[in-house]
Amino acid sequence: MNDISRAADRKSLRILVAIWLLGVVAFAGLSAWFSIAEAQRQLDGRGAELQRTIAQATAQHDAHLTSLATLAIASDPPPVELFTQLADSIIRFYPRITSIALLADGSLATLAVSGSTPSDGQLQLYAGSAPSLSRGTSIMLADAIVPGSYQLLKRTSDEGGRFLIALTIDASRLLDDPELPPGLSLRLAKGEVPLVEDRMPSAGPGEVQLADSWLVSSASQPLSLRLQQHLSLPQVLALGPLLVFAITTAILAAGAYLLLQQRRAAARARERQQAQEHQLRLEHAARVNSMGELASGIAHELTQPLTALLSQSQAGLRLAEHSPPDSAALAGVLEANVRQARRAADILGRLRAYVSKSPPTPQPTDLNQVAAEVASLLGADLRDRAVALHIAPSAEPATVLADPIELEQVLYNLVRNAADAIGASGRGDRVAVAISTDADHVHLRVSDNGPGVPPEVLPHLFEPFYSTKPTGMGLGLPLCETLVERFGGSIEAANNPEGGASFTVRLPLHRKGSPR
Repeated sequence: MNDISRAADRKSLRILVAIWLLGVVAFAGLSAWFSIAEAQRQLDGRGAELQRTIAQATAQHDAHLTSLATLAIASDPPPVELFTQLADSIIRFYPRITSIALLADGSLATLAVSGSTPSDGQLQLYAGSAPSLSRGTSIMLADAIVPGSYQLLKRTSDEGGRFLIALTIDASRLLDDPELPPGLSLRLAKGEVPLVEDRMPSAGPGEVQLADSWLVSSASQPLSLRLQQHLSLPQVLALGPLLVFAITTAILAAGAYLLLQQRRAAARARERQQAQEHQLRLEHAARVNSMGELASGIAHELTQPLTALLSQSQAGLRLAEHSPPDSAALAGVLEANVRQARRAADILGRLRAYVSKSPPTPQPTDLNQVAAEVASLLGADLRDRAVALHIAPSAEPATVLADPIELEQVLYNLVRNAADAIGASGRGDRVAVAISTDADHVHLRVSDNGPGVPPEVLPHLFEPFYSTKPTGMGLGLPLCETLVERFGGSIEAANNPEGGASFTVRLPLHRKGSPR
């Protein structure tokens, strides 16, 4: 039972540890999921904010082109000085616009310029794109000569579209706050041509990559924005809350384990109590079952003192009729009556204790005296069956710490079983009870010269409800084993080399002054 309980405890502990680990892993997974979701939300918010900022800037560029184109055709010839003043003012307030030029269509002669003068390469770029421009329309040109910049080219809306307005824009300055937090990369492009591009490395071991893209809502400046962010493990998994959760749940799991242990201990205590109660009921049932066998012997035993009492009482009556009465003779009769009455009372007391359901009361008990009591109980029955009982007491005191009634029950069952075995064989001989002591133990050996125990039966003698008797319950020997083990002893069965069987009870020797 202890091994089973320990195995159940270990299984419960493994289950609790597995549940705790699953809980910690689940908490870590949820924490990581919430951290990633929050980081994605922040990335989306930052991207939407940058998209709005760039869209506002592109709208301003369109407005500047419209104003400059209107001014360029306000008079003929165009008001160059006034155009230059307006362009200088725009560049001063919008540093991302690095150059504004008024060009004549056809010759691409520079009529007015503010900021840096268009290079030959830029003029060639304008020349290649200008023929496709209709009046009042604009086009965006990626500037390969000045990386990170792009051109806006617009034809005036006058008849013939005589002039071209060219704006050079530094794309990196489209953002109000070009400084990005660590781990965040940005890419701004016109189609597949990058204008602003941070290095976007692949996610490393243990890192999570987040990314999203946006299109700038501008017809003249079709820009695309992409943000990418790498989250390290400490950013994804909050170690502080995870540690608190792990410790808290570990304490709860330990408490649950202790509570489970207490409940199992209480259940085992109830089981032990029920087993003890069942054992007491079993012992009582076995004693009551053997009462029928005891009845004839007890009746015969009681007959002797009662007959003596009757005979002595009748003699006393006759003595009392003498005149004068013989006082000495009457006193002898009364003393004999007292002895016989005490003997009858002792017999009844042993019978009452034997069948009672009272709990055992261990006390120093002399096995020699127990053997004498059992011989007195079984004497008449064995004589009727022509079975001789020989008692060989020990020379030294054979005292053990046990309940005397239960020891009588053990010896009674062993002697009766031996007598039954002899009676079953029809040989009729004797049962011997030998008591001996050594340094630490008392040995009680009950042997007979019957047919012995069959070898196939010998291993099952002490199993409950196993019996070779047609009317036997199979409770006698298991009960003997239980009672003997209760007082720290053991019982063994074997066949004698000379024939017959023997049962040996071994109990700890009790000396005066030893703890009870």
